[in-house]
Amino acid sequence: MTIRATLRKKLRLVNWMTILGFMAFTVSCFLESGILALSAMALVVFAIGYLFFGIRCPHCQNRVGYNLNSLTSCFRSQKVVKYCPFCATDLDSELIHHDA
Repeated sequence: MTIRATLRKKLRLVNWMTILGFMAFTVSCFLESGILALSAMALVVFAIGYLFFGIRCPHCQNRVGYNLNSLTSCFRSQKVVKYCPFCATDLDSELIHHDA
């Protein structure tokens, strides 16, 4: 599995959490449910926090989630970014797991 594939999985998770949170917030507005609205916004805030702080380069452990994601990332190829902006590791290289 490549580094790009692992990062893409994490970005996909963030995108789905954000979409689900906004959909739940919209439903809570129609149902006039304050608890559902609060939990939906908490999910969105958690997803954005995970995007900023949780998605890291497997090679250098720097935060790269915000650098890889953009408003148009759902509509374009992820191959625009070829290297990690911090350590210059090729994102298409194979991910090497080190056993502790």
